[in-house]
Amino acid sequence: AVPMLVALNNCPLWINRGMGSLLKRLWPMLLLTMSYVFTAWVAQVTPRQRIGWTLVVTSFLGQVVCAFDQVNILLAADRNAMAYTFKVSAVIVKELIFLSYGVVYLGSAAGLFSPSFEQFYYTIGDALLKIVQAGALIMVRNWEEIAELQNALQRKVELGKADISRLISHASAPCFAMTHAGIVTAWNGHLARVSGVPEGAALGMTIFSLVAEESRSGLRTAMEACGAGLSSSAVQISMSSVATDSPPVQMLLTLIVHLGETSSGATITAIGQDLTEVAAMKAMQERKTQITALLGHELRSPLHGIMGLSGSMSEGASNAMQKRQLSMIKGCAARLLDLVTNIMEMAKAEKLEQETGGQLIDRRPVNIMDIVDEVIGMTEMAVDKNGRRLLGEHVMMVNNMCIGKLPM
Repeated sequence: AVPMLVALNNCPLWINRGMGSLLKRLWPMLLLTMSYVFTAWVAQVTPRQRIGWTLVVTSFLGQVVCAFDQVNILLAADRNAMAYTFKVSAVIVKELIFLSYGVVYLGSAAGLFSPSFEQFYYTIGDALLKIVQAGALIMVRNWEEIAELQNALQRKVELGKADISRLISHASAPCFAMTHAGIVTAWNGHLARVSGVPEGAALGMTIFSLVAEESRSGLRTAMEACGAGLSSSAVQISMSSVATDSPPVQMLLTLIVHLGETSSGATITAIGQDLTEVAAMKAMQERKTQITALLGHELRSPLHGIMGLSGSMSEGASNAMQKRQLSMIKGCAARLLDLVTNIMEMAKAEKLEQETGGQLIDRRPVNIMDIVDEVIGMTEMAVDKNGRRLLGEHVMMVNNMCIGKLPM
């Protein structure tokens, strides 16, 4: 059994090299082990004391040689291997047990120990040896399984990083990656076309040198939020284009933290959405609002003049027909003035909604009776393109609403 224990003793340090390599390395020591075990047995049965002691010393020296061979195995083992310290400790404990067997054997042969004590010591030592050996093999196997899981996880991480690199490179949206210090580590082709900065020139630069000055503070805040443990954050930036005749590129960036190969252990991936067209439309909308307000102010003054002049002429009209016609002119001017005012109010509401997200609602009261009378008057005076009245000769429109003011 001792040669097999010697072979198992070396398994934890040679298990990664295969059983063939283990046996090739151990066969001289196995032969020596079987030889000194056989020599020890012959020493017990020989009748000549001198020959017996010679065989005992020879057997003990053989055991010492095997112990030194174990030391050589320890020195040749890979010290960077998993659980190296534990494996070496297990081998040392077992070798000490083997050497104590030799000491007890020599002491028993010299009469220092009784045969019963010798057998008891061997029994306790064998039990302890089996426990240490079984524990060592179990622990080594568990650590190897953990190492396999770690290697599998590392492979998945590497595949994930490769997928992220391919995503950044082939994405149809502007994407780039950077360290927490802002050093660009990846720059895709779409962003190179939009910004005019080629990939080779962008790599190694700081993102703050490529971003407009007014956007640097917001970008730095978003990056700090990612560094504080948030999974992602969003920020709108303005990136100056290399082409002098092109406007700055407006982008909405979503920053995501993922594992990387940098010294800090993590990389920030930025996925952008080009807002240049949206910004141009917003500027056009603001320009339209300004023009609308300007035209409204320019139209309101002459309309007020028309209303005032028609009102004064209506008061001095000589007959009812002229007075009615002048009232219609004043009403049309008032309707046109209301239309211009409504356009200005709509422009004001749009501007308020863009700035504050609020909504402007006109809650001024109206008079239904006056509106109905005005509609009746305009309808009675309406004609088609040939000058014929739209209202038939025998048709008369009457306001049957209750007399009085009906505010709404």
